[in-house]
Amino acid sequence: MTHRTKVMATLTYGQCADAQLLASLCSAGMKGVRINSAHVTPQQLEAMVHSLRLHAPGVAILMDTKGPELRTTAHEHNADIPLSLNQSVIVRDSDALSTSSCINIPGIGPALRQGIELILDDGEIHLRLTSGDRAVVTKPGLLGERKSVNLVGCGMPPLPAVSQRDSINLHAAAQLGIDMVAHSFVRSADDIIQVRSHLSNATVRLLAKVETRLAVQHMGSILDACDGLLMARGDLGTQISPFAIPAVQRRCAELCRNASKSFIIATQILQSMMHSPEPTRAELSDIALGTWQGADYMLLCGETAQGSFPLECVKATAETIHCSET
Repeated sequence: MTHRTKVMATLTYGQCADAQLLASLCSAGMKGVRINSAHVTPQQLEAMVHSLRLHAPGVAILMDTKGPELRTTAHEHNADIPLSLNQSVIVRDSDALSTSSCINIPGIGPALRQGIELILDDGEIHLRLTSGDRAVVTKPGLLGERKSVNLVGCGMPPLPAVSQRDSINLHAAAQLGIDMVAHSFVRSADDIIQVRSHLSNATVRLLAKVETRLAVQHMGSILDACDGLLMARGDLGTQISPFAIPAVQRRCAELCRNASKSFIIATQILQSMMHSPEPTRAELSDIALGTWQGADYMLLCGETAQGSFPLECVKATAETIHCSET
């Protein structure tokens, strides 16, 4: 078997500054690092890239854009917000800090109407709008800062393909020589064309994240406009039936393989290892399937950026890939 699937890990600003951690992750099998630009400043992005080049030479760097997405804001005191079942909260179109009584989501204004369901943090928390800006918690949980928001019952508000923040970060990515950019919440090939125009003549490879219903519908034309697809199963599972995700992943793999373009699988690969040092057998089978489908990278997200066992996650993924390819 000539193809080699590699391990990519999502890392935070603090993790990228830890030379010892980076060395350990590389020894465990990490071959790529994802930086989520929605969570860092341009100055932090530059520092992260420089640290990776110094302490993890040869590791590929991928930067996510924010894209035309909705996200909650930061919180008072940077603390997570506990939301309990049937709790009443206010939802507002504002970039102010969120609190336990008011969740702020910039750009959500046109969608604030009765009956709309808000899916936060890849489905971890659900809210249902009862009237105006009032909502009730229908699935409780602990809300972190700047978490993704998807809507059930209406389409997403019209948002530009490239935000002002994205424009700044795309320019930085080109200047810093980042290897790959993955654009979030792609809806059509036109979104990709707009992103590429912000990269000037840089050699950075541009990938489209498949995480919207529209991206699934227009996958072929989107792939024609970019250098590969990133299967983002978390947000996608809030927009289409989660039972359809394996079939969409197989189609992504086939299209990329036939076009000789990059294919990355992400989200909830080792979800149980957020709080446990050992994976489930089903998770290992998921990694093996991605390997056999020809994924260039298995991308760990919260498992390495927020979980308690980032090193063990990289080791488990790398070992499963090795066993699946021999």
